[in-house]
Amino acid sequence: MYVAELDIPWLDSPFKYQGFVIQHPQHIEEVQRICKQVTIDLERGYDVAGPSNNTVANYVTKPVSYPRDHNLEQELDTARNMYDTTRKYIDSVMKAVANDQDIDIDEARNVVKGIVGSIIRNPDALVCMTQLKARDEYTAQHSINVCILALTLGRHLGMDMYALNMLGTGALLHDIGKLKTPLEVLNKPDRLDEEEFAQMKEHPQQGYDILTKIPGLPHMVTDIALSHHEREGGQGYPNGLSGDQISFWSKLVSIVDVYDAITSDRCYHKGMSPTEALSRLYSWRGTDFATDLIEQFIQCLGIYPIGSLVELSTAEVAIVITNEPDNRLQPKIQIILDDFKNPLFSPRIIDLANQDEDQDMLRIVRTLESGAHGINVAEQLRSLKLGNKMRSEA
Repeated sequence: MYVAELDIPWLDSPFKYQGFVIQHPQHIEEVQRICKQVTIDLERGYDVAGPSNNTVANYVTKPVSYPRDHNLEQELDTARNMYDTTRKYIDSVMKAVANDQDIDIDEARNVVKGIVGSIIRNPDALVCMTQLKARDEYTAQHSINVCILALTLGRHLGMDMYALNMLGTGALLHDIGKLKTPLEVLNKPDRLDEEEFAQMKEHPQQGYDILTKIPGLPHMVTDIALSHHEREGGQGYPNGLSGDQISFWSKLVSIVDVYDAITSDRCYHKGMSPTEALSRLYSWRGTDFATDLIEQFIQCLGIYPIGSLVELSTAEVAIVITNEPDNRLQPKIQIILDDFKNPLFSPRIIDLANQDEDQDMLRIVRTLESGAHGINVAEQLRSLKLGNKMRSEA
């Protein structure tokens, strides 16, 4: 329902925006705590057509600000362990679905709780992990990456802990229906024919059917599996929903789902750079994706997203390894090629926002295409080691 009026002045309420959509139990509890009655707008709920209310402003009514309690070095080992733990869980889910067994949803909640904790402390560490991609492990890695990226965006938007945990669970399991898709269709290197594409389009409904059999699983989680391929203009599947017919959760996950897909190497395409991927997503705003969420996602990942290859003013080449909100144009980088484009024996980590004033100031002059100069970003980040210098600069 869309709450249009309270029985107290809006300025006396904890809600940031005047008018909002009830989207999770905490909204109800908050309204019950401060009001005896409210007035709803019958023309602006989810079940009616009309002006868009399914927006960031109406969903995140009371944004939470999360400080970065850890720097990248402090969080990196935890993030690596968390990623490995999540991968083992996804492997168990794949095995359970293949054998028509029940999946362990309690373990999913525990895994997501750990991911949320790491992202709250410092999202950069787990976002680094999303770059460790292997073509033959796409299905499992994609589920984990979408969870991490969705939670990173949720943190950026100021979602509360309840919302983050629900969002993370839905994002982690969003593609569970693909485990029912024939492998020859899932991994076909050529364009799918009409029959094969029809099979592929069945996976959202199949995922929904799997998850709705789990007692007590919130609708917001199951709906992500069902609706993450719906599109703003109504051209998506399985139900051709559009605009406010698509839940806020599914709109958010659909964006990070496509971002991870187009930045990944697959048997049928080469992944594009993070910068190019964000540019593509921006061009699809309004028609495929919610404009406000696209803009927030770009702000969240920054001008130079983690994993970007960049060329410096010295002609050296580096990988972006952090994304500090206050220093979007001056991230921390790992320099891996010298000015002649030869690999460095010992890569250097530099914080562009905290350079020695008595030295020539390094700056980024341009971003490079994915795989430029034969660089494998995944391999570079897999061996990333941070020393005391990094600690002192963070």
